[in-house]
Amino acid sequence: MTDLETIKTIKKFTLKGLEKVNISMLQMYWILKLDDIIEFFKDIGAITFVILCIGILAGLMLIPGFFKIAPVREVLILASFLIIISALISTFLPTTKQLAAIIVIPKIIKNEQMQEIPEELLSLGLEQLKDLESETKTPTNEK
Repeated sequence: MTDLETIKTIKKFTLKGLEKVNISMLQMYWILKLDDIIEFFKDIGAITFVILCIGILAGLMLIPGFFKIAPVREVLILASFLIIISALISTFLPTTKQLAAIIVIPKIIKNEQMQEIPEELLSLGLEQLKDLESETKTPTNEK
């Protein structure tokens, strides 16, 4: 099989009959920004945690009865809530690659022509490997 025939075979299986994935530009933008959103929430959680730790240590050293002050308890609860929410969002929000897989893989699995690809590509790959093997074998010099 020539390179041109190989390209035509691959194009036939990858282009013919695929259902279109309808995604608007706004949806595509947010899909691509998912990694940045996850990093943002990780940063918010980390910064809040560091500020909370520094505040607790400073308050314990400088203010007697630190935890009995009402605004301090409210700030501690709010900071703890913010840390938990940012951890949950950064954990359960899918990355760009994961969301792409979530959108594309079901379309590929449902497509009958895409299910035929493995057998065709396997035989095509084996042919190419045999050709490559025969080209790279050189006669050995026996002494």
